[in-house]
Amino acid sequence: MSISNFYSLVVIGAGAGGLVVAIGFAKAGKKVLLIENGNYGGDCTNFGCIPSKTLIGLAKHQKKDLSFVRQIVHEVRAHEEPVSLNKLGVETLTAQASFLEPHVILAKEKSGKTVQVQAKKIVIATGSSPQIPPIPGLNDTPFLTNESIFNLEQIPKSLIVLGGGPIGSELAQAFQRLGTSVHLIHSHSGILARESKEASDILIERFRKEGMVLHLNSKVERVEYKSASFKVVLSGKTVEAERLLVATGRKPHINELQLEKAGVAFTDKGVIVDAFGRTSQKHIFAIGDATGPPFFTHLAESRGRTVLTTLLLSPFFKKKIDRPQKKGRRLVHIPCKRR
Repeated sequence: MSISNFYSLVVIGAGAGGLVVAIGFAKAGKKVLLIENGNYGGDCTNFGCIPSKTLIGLAKHQKKDLSFVRQIVHEVRAHEEPVSLNKLGVETLTAQASFLEPHVILAKEKSGKTVQVQAKKIVIATGSSPQIPPIPGLNDTPFLTNESIFNLEQIPKSLIVLGGGPIGSELAQAFQRLGTSVHLIHSHSGILARESKEASDILIERFRKEGMVLHLNSKVERVEYKSASFKVVLSGKTVEAERLLVATGRKPHINELQLEKAGVAFTDKGVIVDAFGRTSQKHIFAIGDATGPPFFTHLAESRGRTVLTTLLLSPFFKKKIDRPQKKGRRLVHIPCKRR
């Protein structure tokens, strides 16, 4: 497909939020280009909700074939890839996007070909990527993240999981139920830090009953890999396993965008936005994980719908984005009211 130079809207990132904006804008009869450098569908389709829930289903039925997980991901993603999006009126470009100027984007394809695109409005929806902790020796090992673990050809006999958050806890339990001997290592006394202590205690008890070995309040000193085996050294003890999953959080995926060239303000926690999802450049919006935690698919979709409303109705109407409200240490998501 030929790419024109000017668009009413360019959306960077084909995840949950970006798809909502691009498809909605196209259905309104507007000219939109969607740029994605990786797998269309974003984290939920490729590395999160879809494969993890399928894995849980495998465990429930005692099936041990990860190729089935990949098959389901492929089937779901087929509805979110360029061929399907083009039929809806969304032009697509598979390339790495970066800013040259506030209204100009440079898109570099894997072949090396580059395309310059101008846009009246831009939406940043680039998602997030795994946060890898600075543990000595870790980067010298073939560790797994939630973006690579579903590519395993076989269920591992043993697995070490670093991190007791939602991703680590969910995958640890699923593999334990598939017959893997799982060690879960977490730096806190409880798991799922954003949830209540009661919920954490219930899950800890359940995990132990299912045979999982928990190492709580544990600091990792270093990681070693030798003879196809991982060795994680803790204070006073060592844990060994066939595979190692790092699930210690996520970070906004914005480093390649060169936001400074567009004059867009950001921090290491993500792109800074106002109550309407606008960045420091009012024609550039940002939604989803690119703006920082909490990293929820439904929040990205909600903010995508809100920004889409503003894009279609502005300057006559602007809609405020849906913000989670803090309650104690927990983040409570208040969903949009249905009209």
